[in-house]
Amino acid sequence: MLIHDHFEYWARIAPDREFGVDAHRRLSYGGAATEVARLASALRGAGIATGDRVAIVARNRLEFPIASFAISRLGAIVVPVNVRLAPEELQFVMEDSGARHAFVDAPFAEKLQGVRSGLSKLGGVVGLTDTTNEVLPDGIIPYADFLETAADALPEQRAAPGDEAVQFYTSGTTGRPKGVVHTHLSLSAATSYWRTVFPITTNERQLLVSPAFHSGGFLNFLHTTLCGASVYLLAKFDPGEVLRLISEERLVRASLVPATLDACLAEVGETRPDRFESLRYLSYGASPISASSMRRALEVFPCELHQQFGQTEAPILTHLMPEDHLRGIEEPSLLLSTGRAVVGCEIRILGSDGQPISTGERGEICARTPTVMKGYHGRPEATAETLRDGWIRTGDIGFLDEAGYLSIVDRLKDMIVSGGENVFAKEVEERLLAHPAVREAAVIGIPSDRWGEEVKAVIVLETGTAANDEDLMGFCGKGLAGYKRPRSIDFVAELPRNANGKVLKRVLREPYWKGHSRSVS
Repeated sequence: MLIHDHFEYWARIAPDREFGVDAHRRLSYGGAATEVARLASALRGAGIATGDRVAIVARNRLEFPIASFAISRLGAIVVPVNVRLAPEELQFVMEDSGARHAFVDAPFAEKLQGVRSGLSKLGGVVGLTDTTNEVLPDGIIPYADFLETAADALPEQRAAPGDEAVQFYTSGTTGRPKGVVHTHLSLSAATSYWRTVFPITTNERQLLVSPAFHSGGFLNFLHTTLCGASVYLLAKFDPGEVLRLISEERLVRASLVPATLDACLAEVGETRPDRFESLRYLSYGASPISASSMRRALEVFPCELHQQFGQTEAPILTHLMPEDHLRGIEEPSLLLSTGRAVVGCEIRILGSDGQPISTGERGEICARTPTVMKGYHGRPEATAETLRDGWIRTGDIGFLDEAGYLSIVDRLKDMIVSGGENVFAKEVEERLLAHPAVREAAVIGIPSDRWGEEVKAVIVLETGTAANDEDLMGFCGKGLAGYKRPRSIDFVAELPRNANGKVLKRVLREPYWKGHSRSVS
Protein backbone atom coordinates (compact mmCIF):
# COMPACT_ATOMS: atom_id res chain seq x y z
CA MET A 1 0.00 0.00 0.00
CA LEU A 2 1.32 3.46 -0.97
CA ILE A 3 0.49 6.65 0.90
CA HIS A 4 -1.62 8.01 -1.98
CA ASP A 5 -3.51 4.80 -2.77
CA HIS A 6 -6.55 5.45 -0.56
CA PHE A 7 -6.80 9.01 -1.81
CA GLU A 8 -6.93 7.80 -5.42
CA TYR A 9 -9.42 5.06 -4.49
CA TRP A 10 -11.91 7.51 -3.00
CA ALA A 11 -11.38 9.97 -5.86
CA ARG A 12 -12.32 7.19 -8.27
CA ILE A 13 -15.44 5.89 -6.53
CA ALA A 14 -16.72 9.05 -4.79
CA PRO A 15 -15.34 12.05 -6.73
CA ASP A 16 -17.96 14.48 -5.40
CA ARG A 17 -17.22 13.73 -1.76
CA GLU A 18 -15.46 16.51 0.18
CA PHE A 19 -11.70 15.99 0.44
CA GLY A 20 -10.56 19.01 2.38
CA VAL A 21 -11.08 22.59 3.48
CA ASP A 22 -8.75 25.43 4.39
CA ALA A 23 -9.23 29.16 4.90
CA HIS A 24 -9.46 29.82 1.16
CA ARG A 25 -11.21 26.93 -0.57
CA ARG A 26 -12.99 23.57 -0.39
CA LEU A 27 -12.06 20.66 -2.62
CA SER A 28 -13.80 17.42 -3.54
CA TYR A 29 -11.85 14.19 -3.97
CA GLY A 30 -12.34 14.46 -7.71
CA GLY A 31 -11.13 18.07 -7.84
CA ALA A 32 -8.14 17.25 -5.66
CA ALA A 33 -7.26 14.23 -7.85
CA THR A 34 -7.26 16.43 -10.96
CA GLU A 35 -4.92 18.88 -9.24
CA VAL A 36 -2.65 16.08 -7.99
CA ALA A 37 -2.34 14.67 -11.52
CA ARG A 38 -1.53 18.08 -13.02
CA LEU A 39 1.01 18.81 -10.30
CA ALA A 40 2.70 15.42 -10.72
CA SER A 41 2.92 16.06 -14.45
CA ALA A 42 4.44 19.50 -13.88
CA LEU A 43 7.00 18.04 -11.47
CA ARG A 44 7.88 15.37 -14.01
CA GLY A 45 8.36 18.11 -16.58
CA ALA A 46 10.67 19.90 -14.15
CA GLY A 47 12.88 16.81 -14.04
CA ILE A 48 11.68 15.14 -10.85
CA ALA A 49 12.12 11.37 -11.07
CA THR A 50 11.72 8.30 -8.89
CA GLY A 51 13.88 8.57 -5.76
CA ASP A 52 14.24 12.36 -5.89
CA ARG A 53 13.38 14.46 -2.86
CA VAL A 54 10.94 17.39 -2.95
CA ALA A 55 10.60 19.75 0.02
CA ILE A 56 7.41 21.38 1.29
CA VAL A 57 8.06 24.47 3.42
CA ALA A 58 4.50 25.38 4.31
CA ARG A 59 1.86 25.76 6.98
CA ASN A 60 -1.29 23.66 6.95
CA ARG A 61 -3.10 24.30 3.67
CA LEU A 62 -4.70 22.17 0.97
CA GLU A 63 -1.61 22.32 -1.22
CA PHE A 64 0.28 20.35 1.46
CA PRO A 65 -1.52 17.01 1.00
CA ILE A 66 -1.98 17.68 -2.73
CA ALA A 67 1.76 18.20 -3.25
CA SER A 68 2.54 15.19 -1.04
CA PHE A 69 0.34 12.88 -3.11
CA ALA A 70 1.73 14.28 -6.38
CA ILE A 71 5.29 13.65 -5.20
CA SER A 72 4.34 10.14 -4.08
CA ARG A 73 2.75 9.37 -7.47
CA LEU A 74 6.14 9.94 -9.08
CA GLY A 75 7.90 7.56 -6.70
CA ALA A 76 9.71 10.58 -5.21
CA ILE A 77 10.14 11.35 -1.50
CA VAL A 78 8.28 14.09 0.39
CA VAL A 79 10.44 16.27 2.68
CA PRO A 80 8.22 18.29 5.03
CA VAL A 81 10.18 21.25 6.47
CA ASN A 82 9.44 23.23 9.62
CA VAL A 83 8.52 26.80 8.65
CA ARG A 84 9.79 28.11 12.01
CA LEU A 85 13.43 27.27 11.31
CA ALA A 86 15.94 30.10 11.34
CA PRO A 87 17.69 30.70 7.99
CA GLU A 88 20.81 28.77 8.98
CA GLU A 89 18.69 25.82 10.16
CA LEU A 90 16.59 25.95 7.00
CA GLN A 91 19.70 25.87 4.85
CA PHE A 92 21.04 22.87 6.78
CA VAL A 93 17.82 20.85 6.43
CA MET A 94 17.35 21.66 2.76
CA GLU A 95 20.95 20.81 1.89
CA ASP A 96 21.03 17.71 4.10
CA SER A 97 17.83 16.39 2.51
CA GLY A 98 19.17 16.78 -1.03
CA ALA A 99 15.86 18.30 -2.14
CA ARG A 100 15.79 18.95 -5.90
CA HIS A 101 12.57 20.97 -5.90
CA ALA A 102 10.56 22.84 -3.27
CA PHE A 103 7.16 24.30 -2.49
CA VAL A 104 7.20 27.29 -0.16
CA ASP A 105 4.50 29.32 1.56
CA ALA A 106 4.69 32.99 0.52
CA PRO A 107 5.51 34.30 4.04
CA PHE A 108 8.64 32.11 4.10
CA ALA A 109 9.70 32.58 0.49
CA GLU A 110 12.21 35.35 1.24
CA LYS A 111 13.84 33.20 3.91
CA LEU A 112 14.26 30.29 1.51
CA GLN A 113 15.43 32.57 -1.27
CA GLY A 114 18.03 34.04 1.08
CA VAL A 115 19.75 30.67 1.53
CA ARG A 116 19.12 29.31 -1.96
CA SER A 117 22.62 30.07 -3.20
CA GLY A 118 23.95 27.64 -0.60
CA LEU A 119 21.75 24.75 -1.74
CA SER A 120 23.73 22.66 -4.19
CA LYS A 121 20.93 20.40 -5.47
CA LEU A 122 17.85 22.61 -5.36
CA GLY A 123 16.38 23.44 -8.74
CA GLY A 124 12.92 24.99 -9.04
CA VAL A 125 10.91 26.59 -6.25
CA VAL A 126 7.12 26.97 -6.38
CA GLY A 127 5.45 29.67 -4.29
CA LEU A 128 2.14 29.11 -2.50
CA THR A 129 0.10 32.29 -2.15
CA ASP A 130 -3.19 33.03 -0.39
CA THR A 131 -4.15 36.11 -2.39
CA THR A 132 -3.26 37.67 -5.72
CA ASN A 133 -1.69 40.57 -3.79
CA GLU A 134 1.14 38.47 -2.34
CA VAL A 135 4.42 39.08 -4.13
CA LEU A 136 6.97 36.29 -4.48
CA PRO A 137 10.72 36.89 -4.85
CA ASP A 138 12.18 36.70 -8.32
CA GLY A 139 13.01 33.14 -9.32
CA ILE A 140 10.05 31.58 -7.48
CA ILE A 141 7.21 30.51 -9.78
CA PRO A 142 3.62 30.92 -8.52
CA TYR A 143 1.74 27.68 -7.92
CA ALA A 144 -0.96 28.45 -10.49
CA ASP A 145 1.66 29.17 -13.16
CA PHE A 146 3.51 25.96 -12.35
CA LEU A 147 0.31 23.93 -12.81
CA GLU A 148 -0.01 25.40 -16.30
CA THR A 149 3.24 23.64 -17.30
CA ALA A 150 1.59 20.21 -16.86
CA ALA A 151 1.47 17.86 -19.82
CA ASP A 152 -1.73 16.02 -20.77
CA ALA A 153 -0.57 12.54 -19.78
CA LEU A 154 1.45 11.29 -16.84
CA PRO A 155 3.35 8.01 -17.15
CA GLU A 156 2.68 5.61 -14.28
CA GLN A 157 5.58 5.49 -11.81
CA ARG A 158 4.56 3.13 -9.04
CA ALA A 159 6.83 2.67 -6.06
CA ALA A 160 6.97 -0.48 -3.94
CA PRO A 161 5.52 -0.49 -0.39
CA GLY A 162 9.00 -0.82 1.09
CA ASP A 163 10.32 2.20 -0.83
CA GLU A 164 11.07 5.51 0.85
CA ALA A 165 8.04 7.80 1.03
CA VAL A 166 8.60 10.68 3.48
CA GLN A 167 11.67 12.18 5.13
CA PHE A 168 10.74 14.08 8.29
CA TYR A 169 13.25 16.03 10.31
CA THR A 170 13.64 15.64 14.05
CA SER A 171 12.64 18.70 16.03
CA GLY A 172 16.23 19.55 16.87
CA THR A 173 15.85 19.53 20.65
CA THR A 174 19.41 18.17 20.75
CA GLY A 175 22.05 18.98 18.15
CA ARG A 176 21.49 19.09 14.39
CA PRO A 177 18.18 17.75 13.04
CA LYS A 178 18.32 14.31 11.45
CA GLY A 179 16.33 13.22 8.42
CA VAL A 180 14.01 10.41 9.50
CA VAL A 181 13.10 8.27 6.50
CA HIS A 182 9.79 6.41 6.51
CA THR A 183 8.57 3.96 3.91
CA HIS A 184 5.07 3.65 2.48
CA LEU A 185 4.76 0.51 4.60
CA SER A 186 5.65 2.10 7.96
CA LEU A 187 3.30 5.05 7.41
CA SER A 188 0.49 2.75 6.26
CA ALA A 189 0.92 0.73 9.47
CA ALA A 190 0.58 3.89 11.55
CA THR A 191 -2.54 5.15 9.77
CA SER A 192 -4.08 1.68 9.92
CA TYR A 193 -3.83 1.78 13.70
CA TRP A 194 -5.40 5.25 13.76
CA ARG A 195 -8.38 3.92 11.82
CA THR A 196 -8.80 1.23 14.49
CA VAL A 197 -9.07 3.72 17.37
CA PHE A 198 -10.49 6.70 15.43
CA PRO A 199 -13.02 5.07 13.07
CA ILE A 200 -14.28 8.20 11.37
CA THR A 201 -16.51 7.58 8.40
CA THR A 202 -17.10 9.03 4.97
CA ASN A 203 -18.66 12.50 4.91
CA GLU A 204 -17.21 13.27 8.35
CA ARG A 205 -14.51 15.88 8.93
CA GLN A 206 -11.58 16.15 11.33
CA LEU A 207 -9.35 19.08 12.28
CA LEU A 208 -5.67 19.34 11.36
CA VAL A 209 -4.11 22.04 13.52
CA SER A 210 -0.86 20.21 14.40
CA PRO A 211 1.71 21.18 11.75
CA ALA A 212 1.69 18.83 8.77
CA PHE A 213 5.48 19.18 8.59
CA HIS A 214 5.64 16.98 11.71
CA SER A 215 4.84 13.29 11.59
CA GLY A 216 1.68 13.58 13.71
CA GLY A 217 0.14 16.22 11.45
CA PHE A 218 1.18 14.38 8.29
CA LEU A 219 -0.39 11.17 9.55
CA ASN A 220 -3.57 13.11 10.29
CA PHE A 221 -4.35 13.77 6.65
CA LEU A 222 -3.23 10.26 5.63
CA HIS A 223 -5.71 8.89 8.17
CA THR A 224 -8.41 11.14 6.72
CA THR A 225 -7.97 9.79 3.20
CA LEU A 226 -7.71 6.23 4.49
CA CYS A 227 -11.24 6.68 5.84
CA GLY A 228 -12.56 8.58 2.81
CA ALA A 229 -13.34 11.53 5.08
CA SER A 230 -12.51 15.25 4.96
CA VAL A 231 -9.88 17.32 6.75
CA TYR A 232 -10.05 20.97 7.80
CA LEU A 233 -6.52 22.40 7.66
CA LEU A 234 -5.92 25.28 10.08
CA ALA A 235 -2.75 27.20 9.29
CA LYS A 236 -2.13 28.58 12.77
CA PHE A 237 -3.40 27.63 16.18
CA ASP A 238 -5.95 30.02 17.61
CA PRO A 239 -8.11 28.74 20.48
CA GLY A 240 -11.17 30.76 19.48
CA GLU A 241 -10.94 29.55 15.88
CA VAL A 242 -10.48 25.92 16.97
CA LEU A 243 -13.62 26.13 19.09
CA ARG A 244 -15.56 27.82 16.31
CA LEU A 245 -14.55 25.21 13.76
CA ILE A 246 -15.41 22.27 16.00
CA SER A 247 -18.86 23.73 16.52
CA GLU A 248 -19.72 25.24 13.14
CA GLU A 249 -17.96 22.74 10.87
CA ARG A 250 -19.25 19.79 12.91
CA LEU A 251 -15.80 18.26 13.34
CA VAL A 252 -15.63 14.75 14.78
CA ARG A 253 -11.96 14.65 15.81
CA ALA A 254 -9.27 17.09 16.90
CA SER A 255 -5.69 16.48 18.01
CA LEU A 256 -3.92 18.93 20.33
CA VAL A 257 -1.10 19.09 22.83
CA PRO A 258 -1.86 19.81 26.52
CA ALA A 259 -0.78 23.45 26.20
CA THR A 260 -3.15 24.12 23.28
CA LEU A 261 -5.93 22.12 24.93
CA ASP A 262 -5.57 24.27 28.06
CA ALA A 263 -5.73 27.40 25.87
CA CYS A 264 -9.01 26.16 24.35
CA LEU A 265 -10.43 25.38 27.77
CA ALA A 266 -9.50 28.86 29.01
CA GLU A 267 -11.13 30.43 25.95
CA VAL A 268 -14.40 28.53 25.97
CA GLY A 269 -16.02 29.98 29.09
CA GLU A 270 -19.59 28.87 29.69
CA THR A 271 -21.00 26.82 26.84
CA ARG A 272 -24.16 25.02 25.81
CA PRO A 273 -24.09 21.24 26.35
CA ASP A 274 -24.76 20.69 22.64
CA ARG A 275 -22.20 23.16 21.27
CA PHE A 276 -19.54 20.52 20.65
CA GLU A 277 -21.79 17.48 20.34
CA SER A 278 -20.25 16.47 16.97
CA LEU A 279 -16.81 15.88 18.54
CA ARG A 280 -16.26 12.17 19.26
CA TYR A 281 -12.48 11.98 19.67
CA LEU A 282 -10.02 14.39 21.28
CA SER A 283 -6.43 13.18 21.20
CA TYR A 284 -3.26 14.70 22.59
CA GLY A 285 0.42 13.95 22.89
CA ALA A 286 3.87 15.46 23.67
CA SER A 287 3.23 15.41 27.46
CA PRO A 288 0.72 14.12 30.02
CA ILE A 289 -2.51 15.92 30.87
CA SER A 290 -3.34 17.07 34.39
CA ALA A 291 -6.36 15.63 36.21
CA SER A 292 -7.95 19.09 36.41
CA SER A 293 -7.53 19.69 32.67
CA MET A 294 -8.98 16.25 31.94
CA ARG A 295 -12.07 16.91 34.08
CA ARG A 296 -12.62 20.27 32.43
CA ALA A 297 -12.10 18.79 28.96
CA LEU A 298 -14.74 16.13 29.62
CA GLU A 299 -17.15 18.83 30.82
CA VAL A 300 -16.66 20.97 27.71
CA PHE A 301 -16.19 18.20 25.14
CA PRO A 302 -18.37 15.16 25.94
CA CYS A 303 -16.17 12.82 23.91
CA GLU A 304 -13.43 10.22 24.16
CA LEU A 305 -9.98 11.35 25.33
CA HIS A 306 -6.92 9.60 23.86
CA GLN A 307 -3.20 10.04 24.51
CA GLN A 308 -0.58 8.60 22.17
CA PHE A 309 3.15 8.31 22.68
CA GLY A 310 5.65 7.95 19.89
CA GLN A 311 8.44 9.84 18.19
CA THR A 312 9.31 10.85 14.66
CA GLU A 313 11.27 7.61 14.28
CA ALA A 314 8.31 5.47 15.42
CA PRO A 315 5.14 7.57 15.50
CA ILE A 316 2.81 5.31 17.53
CA LEU A 317 4.10 3.10 20.35
CA THR A 318 1.60 3.33 23.22
CA HIS A 319 -1.96 4.53 23.73
CA LEU A 320 -3.79 5.73 26.83
CA MET A 321 -7.39 4.81 26.07
CA PRO A 322 -10.62 6.66 27.00
CA GLU A 323 -11.40 4.22 29.82
CA ASP A 324 -7.90 4.86 31.23
CA HIS A 325 -8.68 8.58 31.39
CA LEU A 326 -11.90 7.91 33.28
CA ARG A 327 -9.99 5.72 35.74
CA GLY A 328 -7.52 8.58 36.07
CA ILE A 329 -10.15 10.62 37.93
CA GLU A 330 -9.72 8.24 40.87
CA GLU A 331 -6.13 7.22 40.04
CA PRO A 332 -4.31 10.43 38.93
CA SER A 333 -1.00 8.57 38.62
CA LEU A 334 -2.45 6.71 35.64
CA LEU A 335 -2.59 10.00 33.72
CA LEU A 336 1.19 10.29 34.06
CA SER A 337 1.62 7.11 32.03
CA THR A 338 1.49 6.93 28.23
CA GLY A 339 -0.74 3.86 28.19
CA ARG A 340 0.00 0.40 26.88
CA ALA A 341 1.65 -0.85 23.70
CA VAL A 342 -0.50 -0.56 20.59
CA VAL A 343 -1.38 -3.55 18.45
CA GLY A 344 1.68 -4.96 16.67
CA CYS A 345 4.13 -3.17 19.00
CA GLU A 346 6.33 -4.74 21.67
CA ILE A 347 7.87 -2.63 24.45
CA ARG A 348 10.78 -3.63 26.65
CA ILE A 349 13.01 -1.76 29.10
CA LEU A 350 16.77 -2.23 28.94
CA GLY A 351 19.30 -1.57 31.66
CA SER A 352 22.69 0.08 31.24
CA ASP A 353 24.12 -3.30 30.21
CA GLY A 354 21.64 -3.57 27.33
CA GLN A 355 19.70 -6.42 28.96
CA PRO A 356 15.97 -6.44 29.82
CA ILE A 357 15.21 -5.42 33.39
CA SER A 358 12.38 -6.23 35.79
CA THR A 359 8.92 -4.67 35.93
CA GLY A 360 9.01 -1.32 37.71
CA GLU A 361 12.73 -0.74 37.15
CA ARG A 362 13.89 2.26 35.14
CA GLY A 363 15.83 1.93 31.92
CA GLU A 364 15.80 2.82 28.25
CA ILE A 365 12.52 2.27 26.44
CA CYS A 366 12.90 0.08 23.36
CA ALA A 367 10.26 -1.02 20.89
CA ARG A 368 9.71 -3.40 18.00
CA THR A 369 6.97 -2.09 15.73
CA PRO A 370 5.91 -1.97 12.06
CA THR A 371 5.70 1.83 12.29
CA VAL A 372 9.46 2.23 12.75
CA MET A 373 11.55 4.31 10.35
CA LYS A 374 13.84 2.86 7.72
CA GLY A 375 16.72 4.91 9.12
CA TYR A 376 18.39 8.32 9.26
CA HIS A 377 19.13 9.85 5.88
CA GLY A 378 22.85 9.69 5.12
CA ARG A 379 23.73 8.66 8.69
CA PRO A 380 24.41 4.92 8.82
CA GLU A 381 26.20 5.10 12.17
CA ALA A 382 23.32 6.95 13.85
CA THR A 383 20.89 4.47 12.28
CA ALA A 384 22.89 1.51 13.58
CA GLU A 385 23.01 3.09 17.03
CA THR A 386 19.23 3.58 17.14
CA LEU A 387 18.00 0.45 15.33
CA ARG A 388 19.47 -2.72 16.79
CA ASP A 389 18.37 -6.28 16.09
CA GLY A 390 14.93 -5.15 14.99
CA TRP A 391 14.39 -2.89 18.01
CA ILE A 392 14.42 0.90 18.17
CA ARG A 393 16.25 2.55 21.06
CA THR A 394 14.01 5.53 21.85
CA GLY A 395 16.45 7.45 24.03
CA ASP A 396 13.69 7.77 26.63
CA ILE A 397 13.99 6.46 30.18
CA GLY A 398 10.95 4.80 31.68
CA PHE A 399 9.40 1.74 33.27
CA LEU A 400 6.54 -0.70 32.76
CA ASP A 401 4.14 -1.58 35.54
CA GLU A 402 2.61 -5.01 36.04
CA ALA A 403 -0.39 -4.13 33.86
CA GLY A 404 1.87 -3.06 30.98
CA TYR A 405 1.42 0.70 31.35
CA LEU A 406 4.49 2.63 30.26
CA SER A 407 5.67 5.66 32.21
CA ILE A 408 8.39 7.97 30.90
CA VAL A 409 10.81 9.24 33.50
CA ASP A 410 13.11 11.29 31.30
CA ARG A 411 15.21 11.33 28.18
CA LEU A 412 18.71 9.93 28.39
CA LYS A 413 19.99 13.29 27.17
CA ASP A 414 18.11 15.04 30.00
CA MET A 415 19.66 12.98 32.75
CA ILE A 416 21.86 15.12 35.00
CA VAL A 417 24.94 13.58 36.58
CA SER A 418 25.80 15.56 39.70
CA GLY A 419 28.59 14.39 41.97
CA GLY A 420 28.31 10.89 40.52
CA GLU A 421 24.57 10.67 41.21
CA ASN A 422 21.99 10.42 38.44
CA VAL A 423 19.18 12.96 38.63
CA PHE A 424 16.14 12.45 36.41
CA ALA A 425 14.91 15.90 35.42
CA LYS A 426 11.28 14.83 35.19
CA GLU A 427 11.24 13.71 38.82
CA VAL A 428 12.36 17.18 39.95
CA GLU A 429 9.89 18.83 37.56
CA GLU A 430 7.00 16.80 38.96
CA ARG A 431 7.93 17.86 42.50
CA LEU A 432 8.04 21.53 41.46
CA LEU A 433 4.70 21.22 39.65
CA ALA A 434 3.13 20.04 42.90
CA HIS A 435 3.72 23.53 44.36
CA PRO A 436 0.54 25.62 43.99
CA ALA A 437 2.43 28.63 42.60
CA VAL A 438 4.14 26.71 39.77
CA ARG A 439 2.43 26.44 36.38
CA GLU A 440 5.35 25.08 34.31
CA ALA A 441 8.80 23.78 35.19
CA ALA A 442 11.83 22.72 33.18
CA VAL A 443 14.90 21.24 34.88
CA ILE A 444 18.33 21.18 33.24
CA GLY A 445 21.92 20.45 34.15
CA ILE A 446 24.43 23.32 34.08
CA PRO A 447 28.23 23.22 34.54
CA SER A 448 29.59 22.99 38.08
CA ASP A 449 33.27 23.09 38.99
CA ARG A 450 32.52 21.07 42.12
CA TRP A 451 29.92 18.54 40.97
CA GLY A 452 30.44 18.38 37.20
CA GLU A 453 26.80 19.39 36.75
CA GLU A 454 24.28 20.96 39.07
CA VAL A 455 20.51 21.04 38.90
CA LYS A 456 18.85 24.22 37.67
CA ALA A 457 15.11 24.90 37.37
CA VAL A 458 13.35 27.33 35.04
CA ILE A 459 9.90 28.22 36.32
CA VAL A 460 6.70 29.84 35.02
CA LEU A 461 4.50 30.92 37.94
CA GLU A 462 0.73 30.78 38.03
CA THR A 463 -0.89 34.15 37.37
CA GLY A 464 -1.52 36.05 40.59
CA THR A 465 0.83 33.95 42.71
CA ALA A 466 4.26 34.56 44.15
CA ALA A 467 7.20 32.35 45.10
CA ASN A 468 10.94 32.84 45.34
CA ASP A 469 14.04 30.64 45.14
CA GLU A 470 14.02 29.79 48.83
CA ASP A 471 10.34 28.82 48.80
CA LEU A 472 10.75 26.35 45.93
CA MET A 473 14.11 24.96 47.03
CA GLY A 474 12.69 24.32 50.48
CA PHE A 475 9.63 22.68 48.96
CA CYS A 476 11.82 20.38 46.85
CA GLY A 477 14.01 19.59 49.84
CA LYS A 478 10.99 18.16 51.65
CA GLY A 479 10.20 15.67 48.90
CA LEU A 480 13.50 14.95 47.13
CA ALA A 481 16.98 13.79 48.08
CA GLY A 482 19.38 16.66 48.68
CA TYR A 483 21.38 16.02 45.51
CA LYS A 484 18.19 16.33 43.43
CA ARG A 485 17.22 19.75 44.78
CA PRO A 486 17.73 22.67 42.36
CA ARG A 487 20.75 24.78 43.25
CA SER A 488 19.41 27.77 41.30
CA ILE A 489 16.08 28.86 39.85
CA ASP A 490 15.16 31.26 37.06
CA PHE A 491 11.67 32.71 36.69
CA VAL A 492 10.44 33.36 33.14
CA ALA A 493 7.20 34.42 31.44
CA GLU A 494 7.14 31.36 29.19
CA LEU A 495 9.23 28.33 28.25
CA PRO A 496 10.59 27.94 24.70
CA ARG A 497 8.72 25.23 22.78
CA ASN A 498 8.79 23.67 19.34
CA ALA A 499 5.75 23.39 17.06
CA ASN A 500 4.71 20.17 18.79
CA GLY A 501 4.57 21.85 22.18
CA LYS A 502 7.72 20.19 23.55
CA VAL A 503 9.98 22.32 25.74
CA LEU A 504 13.27 23.13 23.97
CA LYS A 505 15.73 22.33 26.73
CA ARG A 506 18.58 22.89 24.29
CA VAL A 507 17.63 26.57 24.22
CA LEU A 508 17.59 26.71 28.03
CA ARG A 509 20.99 24.99 28.29
CA GLU A 510 22.84 26.95 25.60
CA PRO A 511 23.77 30.08 27.63
CA TYR A 512 25.33 27.99 30.38
CA TRP A 513 27.26 25.57 28.18
CA LYS A 514 28.54 28.17 25.73
CA GLY A 515 32.30 27.79 25.36
CA HIS A 516 32.25 24.17 26.54
CA SER A 517 33.07 21.40 24.10
CA ARG A 518 30.20 19.30 25.45
CA SER A 519 26.72 20.12 26.75
CA VAL A 520 26.94 17.62 29.63
CA SER A 521 29.66 16.94 32.18
